[in-house]
Amino acid sequence: MKNLFTFLLMAILAIGYSHATTEIIDFSNQGYTNAQKVTTLKGENCTITFGDGSNPCAYYTTGNAVRIYGGCSVQITSSLDINKVVYTFSGTSYAPTEDNCTITPSTGKATYQAPTLTWTGSTQSLEIKRKNGSGHWRLQKIEITYDDDAVATPTFTPAGGQYTDVLDVTIACATTGAAIKYSTDGGTTWLDYTAPVAVTAASTTITAKAVRDGQESATATATYQVVPAAPTLSQGSSLFADPFTLTITRGAGATSMVYTVNGTSTTTTEATVSLTIAETTTVTAHGVNDAGTQSPEVSATYTYSTLAGNKYKLVTSASELVAGKHYVIVCRLSDPNYAMSGSGHGPTFASGSDDNRSYSQGFSYVDASTRDEIVVTDLSTVLTLAGSEGK
Repeated sequence: MKNLFTFLLMAILAIGYSHATTEIIDFSNQGYTNAQKVTTLKGENCTITFGDGSNPCAYYTTGNAVRIYGGCSVQITSSLDINKVVYTFSGTSYAPTEDNCTITPSTGKATYQAPTLTWTGSTQSLEIKRKNGSGHWRLQKIEITYDDDAVATPTFTPAGGQYTDVLDVTIACATTGAAIKYSTDGGTTWLDYTAPVAVTAASTTITAKAVRDGQESATATATYQVVPAAPTLSQGSSLFADPFTLTITRGAGATSMVYTVNGTSTTTTEATVSLTIAETTTVTAHGVNDAGTQSPEVSATYTYSTLAGNKYKLVTSASELVAGKHYVIVCRLSDPNYAMSGSGHGPTFASGSDDNRSYSQGFSYVDASTRDEIVVTDLSTVLTLAGSEGK
């Protein structure tokens, strides 16, 4: 009977025992050269990421350590539960203290006993960061203890973000034999994961957890936004003199398109639409997917003008003017506040002060009704005025 009791007790202890794996990252064995910058290091069960601060994190042969300057951080991430981390530094003067170190997460227990820093707790991401200031740490090695019996946190593929088309999200767990459950309503309802989760709504948040032998993992969350891409216009806003064809192309992820021409809207399922632009026209367009989500809107205005084309060039000096040639006054270059005023047509000569009126001397309208163009009628007057004002 005594032997049977002992056997049962040992069996119970074995069932409750948590298997642990220890991994040691020794920076002197990574093949770094002196003063080499260190960014990311892959371990057997983890990834170590170095964040730069006042100086980049770099390995030095003096001390055989990575130097961690003010503002620098060292983050360990793993799909396994991290139960214990021992950081070893090269000397007590180059080790963290409670005054110059912050640890994330703040849960767990940190023991500062130079030249080591020991953290115990349970997490899958642990970061130590040196506070801003002079000096640095010299990190020689990291010893990480994992709980093999812990259930790994699920991962999502693709990662959360904004996408133009509906997508299927795959949820995985690195723990063999773990069952995955997921929720799309914030955890109110949990469903068994048996196939990729279809994401079609404008915004969907998926929460997932894994379970094995009654033990649950930490929860993982990813948010997806499905917004179709905006349509494209074959030509942006511009002036034109001759009618032309404008093509509107539906954006990725959209199954229909709404375009508006001078206030009149049309809905189409065609992938492209061609419009003849023969007068001043404003065009807007947006796409819509099957879930009713609208894409961003595009817009352009095409203005009919006899000035369009290549027959005009920018004149920035009075010396370039030619008598009898037609010109358009855009603004007084030396002071944009004196831009020619407009009233729905072309530029109008400003009036009021002598300084403004001087710009109308030597010119006249080609067509006073439209005021689209001016012609140099007295070049000598223009050049005299320009010379006196340094234009």
